[in-house]
Amino acid sequence: MIKKLALALGLALTAALAPAAASSAADSPVREIRGHGLEACPDRSLCLYQDSDYNGGHDARIWIVTDSVDRLSPFDANDRASSVYNHGFLKAELCADAEGMGDYVRLRNGKKLPGLKHVSGYSDHQSTYVNLNDAISSVRLWLG
Repeated sequence: MIKKLALALGLALTAALAPAAASSAADSPVREIRGHGLEACPDRSLCLYQDSDYNGGHDARIWIVTDSVDRLSPFDANDRASSVYNHGFLKAELCADAEGMGDYVRLRNGKKLPGLKHVSGYSDHQSTYVNLNDAISSVRLWLG
């Protein structure tokens, strides 16, 4: 009798947790695909491409960001992007450190950066050229 009760409780718990896990994955602010080119970036997204020139002519990792993210490390995207496309946000900030800190670059809607080595950005809140190639750790997004 105790085994049947334990089994029933275990099944009920599994059933209760399964939809929550599925919905949290769907609600994730970052998802990863493989592809290349600007056409791989969906509307209302900021796309971080693994390689420069939007992964060139070969498929590689693309992280699709749909909300601000204080830490890219849980998504295996920390310090990995080499090009970026803002495809639908009024403004985006790509930051070198977690929690929106460190050097950063601001991108308006439609802005493309085929490379992140020497881009016009901000260091210590002063306009300068920064190197964010393989150095982005957080993203802040504003809807228009």
